[in-house]
Amino acid sequence: MKKAILVGTLALSALGFGSSAEAAPQKANLDINKNGNISTMSSCNVLYCDSKSGSGRVYYDFRYFGSEDSTLRINVQNSGKKAFTLRITNPDGFVMTSGLTVTPGENLTISFVANSYGLYQIRLDNDDGSNISSSVRVRAL
Repeated sequence: MKKAILVGTLALSALGFGSSAEAAPQKANLDINKNGNISTMSSCNVLYCDSKSGSGRVYYDFRYFGSEDSTLRINVQNSGKKAFTLRITNPDGFVMTSGLTVTPGENLTISFVANSYGLYQIRLDNDDGSNISSSVRVRAL
């Protein structure tokens, strides 16, 4: 009888049902971007949230697999010293918006119906190659 209880306890603990002094490791919330690089996602309560800096051009890639209203709301913040333009491309390669200028200190919010599922890309550009400092938040509605 002791063997049966011991074997049952070991089987349950191997499956994760038993108690243990060590907590089970948590899976990291990872996103694999288009270039295959792994980056840890932010803990903010939205579909996607990140801040980046770069010279001349910055990309944000996020995945969308549907929502109740099939709507995406994207907020772009320019925290740098130079203006940049914004371009959003859907997974089918269709340019959703292009040429909008975001000036230093400005927050721009865009909402649109998202009929395509998969990888969306936000591209930020400036004309002179100067540093872009920005943040993007995406909410699925």
